[in-house]
Amino acid sequence: MQVVSRSRGMPAGIASAAVLVAAGCLSAAEPGPAPAPAPDTVAARVAAQQSKPSVHLDPGAIADALAIAGVPEATVARLFDATLRANLPGMAARIDAFLFFTRDPEWLAMRRHFAEFLELPEVQSLDAADAAALRGYGGVVSLPAINHLSPQTAAAFESFGTDDWGAAVELPGVVELEPEAACALARCKALLVLPHLERLSAESARQLASHEGIGIVIGGLDRLPADVAAALA
Repeated sequence: MQVVSRSRGMPAGIASAAVLVAAGCLSAAEPGPAPAPAPDTVAARVAAQQSKPSVHLDPGAIADALAIAGVPEATVARLFDATLRANLPGMAARIDAFLFFTRDPEWLAMRRHFAEFLELPEVQSLDAADAAALRGYGGVVSLPAINHLSPQTAAAFESFGTDDWGAAVELPGVVELEPEAACALARCKALLVLPHLERLSAESARQLASHEGIGIVIGGLDRLPADVAAALA
């Protein structure tokens, strides 16, 4: 298992845009296309996000994409300036890394314009069907409404990240991770991001230490007890 500090690691890569299926008249003997997913399903949200520009484009293309999305020119300029001034040791001052690590609400809002960042603010729990829709997504899935991560929801992520090394699960609402949930979450192969974790027991740390995926980003802890550090190590 790799424990990644807030200054290292960045998911990258994304699948191509989704195909939209239009309704049409078909003969009775001819099978029709699969129905398009309803707009409020996780699958539809994934498809819509994948159709957006990549955050890994060159700066000029990113500026153009944000302008097309209606972001004011002055805001785009401040975003690039904030990226240049950000403390990202060992990493280039790029928009992709900056948007991954930032916790500034203004810049977090910029994520929605790029294919590699999918926020699901209404999702409070996840079942196997929803998780299956995420499996082919190669970006950061952020679930801010999950405040208590149940073992069942954590287990739903088991197959996420197996198809794309750039996949990440971000749980900004989780401030404490119970051992059962940590055990289930550790089976996820994606990068695990817990930016606001306030409490981590030694037992939960031991469970996380079994993670064999990309790595773990832990933020929010103001101290790391010796037994927790030893468990992570």
